[in-house]
Amino acid sequence: MKKFILIFYLLSCASLSSRSDIVILAHGEIISGEVLQQNDDGVTIKLDSGPVTYQRSSVKDVRLATSDGAGNSLEFTDTNRIPNWGKIISTLTKPAWAYQLKQIPATVIDEGVLKNVPYISFHCAGDCYELNIYGDLENPACVEIGVLKNLVNNEHARSNCVDFISSILTRFDDQRVAHSLKHSKQVVTNEDLTFEITLPDEPDAYGGWWISVYSDSALEAARASGKDMLSITEPMVRPQPQRSQSTSQYNSTVAPQTPDTWAPADMSYARQRSSTSSDPGGRVYVHSYFRKDGTYVHSYTRSYPHSRR
Repeated sequence: MKKFILIFYLLSCASLSSRSDIVILAHGEIISGEVLQQNDDGVTIKLDSGPVTYQRSSVKDVRLATSDGAGNSLEFTDTNRIPNWGKIISTLTKPAWAYQLKQIPATVIDEGVLKNVPYISFHCAGDCYELNIYGDLENPACVEIGVLKNLVNNEHARSNCVDFISSILTRFDDQRVAHSLKHSKQVVTNEDLTFEITLPDEPDAYGGWWISVYSDSALEAARASGKDMLSITEPMVRPQPQRSQSTSQYNSTVAPQTPDTWAPADMSYARQRSSTSSDPGGRVYVHSYFRKDGTYVHSYTRSYPHSRR
C-alpha cells in the first residue's frame, strides 16, 4: 500500500511539473499544450496530435507556463500547494466531462471570505461547471470548482469536482483531505489551507454547489480596497447609447465599447447577482491589480501576445 501511495504521489507531481502553456482563441476555446513559436503570423502549439498553428487574428491570448509576461522564468515548487493557473487550466482540459471550456467574466463577490478578491472564471460542459482562481495567478490564494443548473444536485458531477480538486493539489495530505470531504456542508483545515463545501442555498453560493481550497492569509493579502475596486472593475450592465432629441443619430459617446471591456453577450455567462447583494447591478473584473506583494490578473485576458522568436 505504501509503495502504491508513493508511486501515485510521484506521478501527480510529475504531471504538475510538465510544461502546459495556454492559448485562448477568439471565440473563447482554450487550448493546452506547449507553445513552440509565436510571431506576427500566428501561434504554433504542440498538441498530442502534433503541432497546430493558429492565425494571429484567431488568437485572443497566450499564457506561457514558464514566464511571468515580462520574460522572467517561473519555476513551480512544492511550496505552492495550489499550483499556478496554467497548471490548473491544463488539468481541466483533460477530463471528458470538461468539454467546451471557455473563459467568462468574473463577477465581483461582495460577501463572504472571497469578498473583493480578484479572480478569473471559466465555464465548461454547457455552462454546468464553473472554475474560479483567486488572487495571484502564479500562486493562487484559492481555487474552487462547482456545479450549476441541472447538475447542481448531481452526485456524480459533485464527485467530478472533488476528484479534480484532489488531482491538482501538490501534497498528498491535501489530496487526502479533499477526497475525505462529504458533499454536504463542511469546513476542514489542514495546516494553513481551508477546504470547504458550499451548498446552493448559501448566500455566497450563487445557486451552485462548490468545493473550495483557500488560504485565509493569502486571500486577505489579495483583497482589493473599495478605491481599488473602482479602477479594476466595470459594470455588468453598461448604459446604452441614447438617441439624440435633435437628430435621428445615436450619441456614440455614451458607454463606448473599448478593448478593455467584455462584450454584452459575454455578460450572460457571468454569475448573476444575489437578491441580498449590496450592488444589485453587479460588476466584473477587467484590469490588472498591482500591490506591493504581487500582481493580480483578472477575468479580462484579451490582450494579444507579444512575439517570441
